Amino acid sequence: LNSQTLATGSQQSLLPVFNTVPGIRMEERSPGSYRLSIRGSLLRSPFGVRNVKIYLNDLPFTDASGNTYLNLIDPIFITRAEILKGPDGSLFGANSGGVVLFNAEPDSSRIDASVSGGSYGLFRQHARVNGNSKRISWSIGEAYQRSDGYRAQSAMKRLNLLGSASLRYGTANSLSVTAMLSDLHYETPGGLNET
Repeated sequence: LNSQTLATGSQQSLLPVFNTVPGIRMEERSPGSYRLSIRGSLLRSPFGVRNVKIYLNDLPFTDASGNTYLNLIDPIFITRAEILKGPDGSLFGANSGGVVLFNAEPDSSRIDASVSGGSYGLFRQHARVNGNSKRISWSIGEAYQRSDGYRAQSAMKRLNLLGSASLRYGTANSLSVTAMLSDLHYETPGGLNET
């Protein structure tokens, strides 16, 4: 999925774009709570994203137990997504239900920002600056989204800061740095709480 394809979807979620890919099933049971299936890896309908390895700028985004907290990253920062289905996923280790490679490095120099709102208390804004030259590319951005949700206990609030830089040297060498800070709160309807 290139940047043009990702731009055709929603800024709030990767779900609409991912569900256009054959063999992929993505669900959002409440705002910010995802399930991802690549070619039937949801046979036991796991909560969350399990058995799918996800990488962000070549860094593992999946923790050691096999869980991926996909809701930590704002979709606006993803410039490209590559989905490996079937035997190709074994390149990243055994017992994988598939692999998703996210790229958040800039593909062009630009400054963009947006503010939007909607029903059920939806407020969203982001700002990003990208620079790209022959040897150096960099990006820094922030995104904030909040929503009260369409039913009780389905509110979500996320602040995301992401910075990345890449230096190309020699004929085929590069040095890359990626840093992300995410502050996330989301509620799941039917979940237990203090009350």
